[in-house]
Amino acid sequence: MYQFRSATAQDADAVLPLIYSSGPQAIDYAFACQGTSSHDFLRFAFTDGKGLLGYRNHTVAVLDGQVQGVAAFYNLFDYLRLTLQHLGQVWRFYPARHFIGLLWRGHHLQSVMPPPGQRTHYVAHFGVSPAFRSKGIGTALLDYERAVGRAQGRSHYAIDVSVDNPRAQALYARYGFSIQAENRFAGPPGAVPNGRRLTMPL
Repeated sequence: MYQFRSATAQDADAVLPLIYSSGPQAIDYAFACQGTSSHDFLRFAFTDGKGLLGYRNHTVAVLDGQVQGVAAFYNLFDYLRLTLQHLGQVWRFYPARHFIGLLWRGHHLQSVMPPPGQRTHYVAHFGVSPAFRSKGIGTALLDYERAVGRAQGRSHYAIDVSVDNPRAQALYARYGFSIQAENRFAGPPGAVPNGRRLTMPL
């Protein structure tokens, strides 16, 4: 039986590969920087707790005491608050000379992952352990958070999916999501795939 709880800093070793798997090209584009890997920043941001990548912003799915799934869920107000915290993490982690370039990369990524609406329960960093994919844990996590979103007065789910990941899009379509928008990446051609914003009523 799956259990769901807020993530903790101690979940980092289990959770970080799952977060990375949710969008490796986008994560590398955003955070790999002259000798610093994206994994280094992910660990820093997750264990710090704050921001878009912090553990406080994530829910984990647990089976037999082991974390097997993770995702973040937020609306526009949360997004703005978390983004300010995230910018502070970028400033603290990287040399100051890289800050503007990293901001510009983040701006590029917004073209394929635009901010959610105020009544939207947006799904980010959705990942499931490879051994447990197609076994219902992702659906169970979405079901759990669907109830959370409704209780918070939100009306819609939303998630962004790479055009290069038709398997994930098919899974979300079976759950009830449908394409709302096609979003073209505004950065260097080929660096990050274009995206699709999928939505569904809560």
